[in-house]
Amino acid sequence: MLTAGKQDFKLVGYLNSIEDIIINMSGEAYIKLTTLSDLPESIDINDFYGSINVYVSKFNTISLYDNMYDADDIRVQHIWDELSSLLIEVTPDVKADKNRPNKYWWWGDRVRVQKLNESFQPNKDTKMVAMPVFSKDNSATGIETVTDFEDAIQSKKLLGKLNAEWSRDKYDIPTAIIWKEDDFNLSVYTGIDQQINTNYGIIYVLEAQKGKKINITEENMSWFNAQYQFDDVVYLPIDVAFGEYLSKATFFENEKTSDSLVISDTTTMLSDSKVTNMTDTVNSNRNTSEFNDYSEQSKDLEFLLQFRENTKQKGLYYSDSDLVNFHISMKTDGMVILSGLSGTGKSKLVTEYATALKANIRFVPVRPFWADDSDLLGYADTVNNIYRPGDSGLIDTLVDAQDNDKSLFIVVFDEMNLARVEHYFSQFLSVLEMDSGDRMLTLYNQQLESRLYNSDKYPSSIRISENVLFVGTVNTDESTYQFSDKVLDRSNVMTLKMIPFGSIDETPVSSVERSKREVIKASDFQKMKKVNTEAKLTSDEKNMLWEIHEALNNVDANIGIGWRIVRQIDKYLMNIPDGIDSYTREKAFDMQIIQRVLTKVRGSEDQMRELVGKTTAEGKHEPGKLENILDQYSDSSPFEGSRQIIARKSKELNLYGFTV
Repeated sequence: MLTAGKQDFKLVGYLNSIEDIIINMSGEAYIKLTTLSDLPESIDINDFYGSINVYVSKFNTISLYDNMYDADDIRVQHIWDELSSLLIEVTPDVKADKNRPNKYWWWGDRVRVQKLNESFQPNKDTKMVAMPVFSKDNSATGIETVTDFEDAIQSKKLLGKLNAEWSRDKYDIPTAIIWKEDDFNLSVYTGIDQQINTNYGIIYVLEAQKGKKINITEENMSWFNAQYQFDDVVYLPIDVAFGEYLSKATFFENEKTSDSLVISDTTTMLSDSKVTNMTDTVNSNRNTSEFNDYSEQSKDLEFLLQFRENTKQKGLYYSDSDLVNFHISMKTDGMVILSGLSGTGKSKLVTEYATALKANIRFVPVRPFWADDSDLLGYADTVNNIYRPGDSGLIDTLVDAQDNDKSLFIVVFDEMNLARVEHYFSQFLSVLEMDSGDRMLTLYNQQLESRLYNSDKYPSSIRISENVLFVGTVNTDESTYQFSDKVLDRSNVMTLKMIPFGSIDETPVSSVERSKREVIKASDFQKMKKVNTEAKLTSDEKNMLWEIHEALNNVDANIGIGWRIVRQIDKYLMNIPDGIDSYTREKAFDMQIIQRVLTKVRGSEDQMRELVGKTTAEGKHEPGKLENILDQYSDSSPFEGSRQIIARKSKELNLYGFTV
């Protein structure tokens, strides 16, 4: 079903005729793109009229200069000369016609081009087939070879994530999928029966007794001469794809058996315990107080070792559990908020994390006078017909991230509670609710786009993909504001621990040890996001969260534990790295109660005393409702950290009459 707005798929086409170049009444030039690839099955063909309008100004990846002051015929000829020899890929941006119901206008955005091969002369009858491509760069953890890939297909496991936009609808099954071993060594699989999209990647299921495979090597140059690849999608003329190759594919036997998959539409979580991509098993004979070097390591463990070494080299000292906790929190989307005493290294922690990932980092210092979105994002100056971005540099960073979606970007809002977060950060709070593939940040009214001189650089909306991570640092003193539940619901709030000064080992890591480390690439970060369904929330643990919710809600009807928090705790637990005995699932669950639930326990003594218990004059703590609930579910965790936090809040009630 078609809905207006930017679509989650791409189409390719070409400029068929010079007559398909139009200059409108405002002097803007656009082309009518004749499409070559088909619409996804989920889109009604009657909602499409064969061409897509694309403003010439959208061709910002090539040096196409269109001077509005030239004569129209000169402009048209120049545009034709530049574009007629190109294959053009666009993301459709569909707009509803206000005057005619069920009528849509199709426009193209995020334009990219490739030179057409001389032997390929498309016409209106030409069709191209689109095939997603998987390789070591975008495959799920544990998939490194074609054998691993085939095992994953046969076992109905996650194959990986596509960097390219591909329709998430279950009916939009590709004609074929490709495993790319190297530039001239492909394995192509047809007979796809199911497409299952999750937040963690794609599963493709081969149809029983119909799945076929064909190998493409450098001997098959007609394939490589005809293909066009944009990111993780290959486009091939249909006569080459079927006429020469796919029709010759042979049966690909499904030798493995596995239970059928059940996907929950409400949570988009995998519910089959066998659908998991486990990392390499590491040596179990290890020191449980920290993570060490082993001959076989998961990507997570290798990265964490690099992360820890980077911090030590800079004279920074963090507990291993804080490093692991921060890494898992960064993998589970939303926002990570770092709290702690001044000088504990909150900003430095993020800097070294970005260094270990080879990620781009942008610090946005929050100003006390920020009152709404425009202070952070900027505004459309309609008097001078220009968009004026905020002076923080945030928008330029987000534009760079959108244009360089294979690179990782970390945005740090430094001292973010100097102003009221709910005011200047309101749009981001809405964006953080969405899945990473659907996050769009609106800068100004789309109708102004054609009027603003710099709309090519600053479009009316920016997609915030999963290559952008958000972190906030906070101080807690009289000059700052508390976070509302709206912020806490979308954040993991971490308080960094202080390491005892005498326990610090200042022996530097030798250059020999560092040279052994595998360089961690930004693309590896997505591979670290995994689904270990054996670690997800149990029914008892969900019951425990419900009891805590009721206890909180009875005190204040405006607070509690929503579904968003439950899902994010679930995701956190399923992203615990392998190979670190000291950070057990029990400890991780305890940490999530601290970071996602107990942050809401704040208020006056009348409200909170029954929840957090009493602390006598002799310093003895008498448990309240929350600890009684934890006692009932002690099989899940001893909840040592949570109990300490609750006891501290009880003492705060004695001292101040309230807790924060």
